[in-house]
Formats: sequence, C-alpha cells, structure tokens
Amino acid sequence: MEQNRIIAYVDKRPVTEMDVEFLLHTIGQERAAQFQTDEGRQQLLDELINQELFYSDAIENGLHETPSFMRELERMTVNLVKQFSIRAFLDQVEIEEDELRSVYAENAGQFSQKEQVRAAHILVATEQEAASIKAEIAQGLSFADGALRYSSCPSKDNGGDLSYFSMGQMVPEFEVACFSGQVGDITEPIATQFGYHIIHILDKKPAEVLAFEEVKEKFHAQALNQKQNRLFYDKVKVLRDKYEIKINA
Repeated sequence: MEQNRIIAYVDKRPVTEMDVEFLLHTIGQERAAQFQTDEGRQQLLDELINQELFYSDAIENGLHETPSFMRELERMTVNLVKQFSIRAFLDQVEIEEDELRSVYAENAGQFSQKEQVRAAHILVATEQEAASIKAEIAQGLSFADGALRYSSCPSKDNGGDLSYFSMGQMVPEFEVACFSGQVGDITEPIATQFGYHIIHILDKKPAEVLAFEEVKEKFHAQALNQKQNRLFYDKVKVLRDKYEIKINA
C-alpha cells in the first residue's frame, strides 16, 4: 500500500495514509493497538474527516482571524520556538569515542561484574528423596535426567540449569554451597525454605571490570545525556548573563 495515497477529500482538501499514520502515532502505543484493524483505521479516518470539517467551518466563519485565536496562536508559536530551540541545541551535541573512554575510566566501578556461578539443581521436598537421587547420580544417572525426572523446579526442563548468578540473587544457603564449591562438584542435599537441593556447579566466572568494548554501546546514551545536561546548563548560564531577568517578589 502506498503510504501517502489519498484516501479521502474534505472540502477539496486531501486526507492521506500518512495523515492516518501520524494520528495513530500521536495517540500513544497502548491506544494505537486498538486501531490496527480495518475498522479501527476507519475510525481514525472518520476522526480526521471530522477535524477537517471543523477546519472548513472555522475558516468560513473567520475564527482564524479573531483576537482570541491570534493570542492562542502566538502562545503556541512561542512555546514551539522554545521547545524547538532546546531540541536543536541538544541534537547538535555529539560524544566522541575518546570522551566515552574518559567517562569509562572515571566510572570503572560502575562497570564491574561480581563473581558469578553457573549451577544446576534438583529440588525435592525431603532430605530422603534428595539423598536417594544423589545415590542414583553416583551410580550413573545423568544430572540433567535426574532433574527432569524428579525436580519440582521449572528449571527441570533445562536440566536444572539456573544459568549464571552472583551473590545476593539466591537464598543464602544455596549461594554458600555454590560459591564455596568447585566446578564439577555435586553437593550433598542442601536445605532451604523451598525444600532440599542437590546442586551441580557447572562453571565460575571471577569478578572483573567489563572491557570498554563490552559496555560502550550500553552507556553511550548515558554519557551523551550527561554531556547534553552539562552543555545545556552552561548555555543557560551564558544566556542568563546576556538577557535581562527580572523576578517580581
């Protein structure tokens, strides 16, 4: 469908597909979802037609030449110029890679990653069940099969794998077992508020500071925003010195 196709005329003025799309984008994402059907788009077209009808009526009756309209137009123009000026100023601000590297160096602690463990577990209700399953694993049952067969945790469908986590993300008893053990260990039953766990420690990652290349895309927007704010207030200071400000107490 040609996006700028003319789909209606009102008083000889065209209404296009782009007009409908523009209206769709102005009503907010949640509401817009209600108008994605043919019936919904027809409602939007009807709304545009209604607006055009009121426009024709306003022009015919000279509403656009009344003092009240001219005051409103001036007010809206002033506000538009203000917002456009601020946006134009901020849009010209760019941040180069050397600036990003400087921000990265100054905020290295922000990009640190705690020690992480990757573990799988089998969760059951009693210590006896856990001990019996541990014995089966010792006799050759794979941990993943044991998780699928016995575990009550949804992770059983993935062999009990909980992926990587750092301290503070699991219950304390579980974390102690994981972070104090060695890669490859399968623990004795560990009691927590959820039941009894048999834990297989799959991997460990030491604490580290993430490299610049790993994080630059993530913090680019943050660094740019900080620079925009700094330059904005620098500009405000210059303008405050340039133009008279008088505040009536």
